[in-house]
Amino acid sequence: MCCDGTMYSMGKAEPGEESRIAAHGLSLIEHDGQRYFSMPCRHSCEGRCAIYEERFAKCRSYKCKLLKEYQLGGTSPEAAHEIVQTALELRSDALAAHPDAGLSTDRTRLRSEFGRSKDHRDLVLRMAALDYYLDVHFRNKELQVTPEQRA
Repeated sequence: MCCDGTMYSMGKAEPGEESRIAAHGLSLIEHDGQRYFSMPCRHSCEGRCAIYEERFAKCRSYKCKLLKEYQLGGTSPEAAHEIVQTALELRSDALAAHPDAGLSTDRTRLRSEFGRSKDHRDLVLRMAALDYYLDVHFRNKELQVTPEQRA
């Protein structure tokens, strides 16, 4: 889900790798002085990388939160599989509500378009559920929890 656009809208291009990324047909984007390649990656095919042996530095080094937990022994293979299946089901639920809700970039756009619309409440909730689940189990970022949420 990191390569197919579900989790991220772009991946960091390591310095010196830009020409190789472009040669593989990926668009480069500049943001805050850093270069990124856009997602979904055109080499992502049914959950596999079509250029696995030649993949980019970021792709080689990236480990989602779930993979890190698994490698440290904190998650069993069965539990990890269940977490992945739940994420895929949440993505399917979001896609059932809107055909563009699968990609991270499109979910951001849809939230800004429909965020306060009562007519699109189901879509917004499904997208929020997916992104929250991805934040908790896959994305490598700390979630901010308030004291009220802990109670």
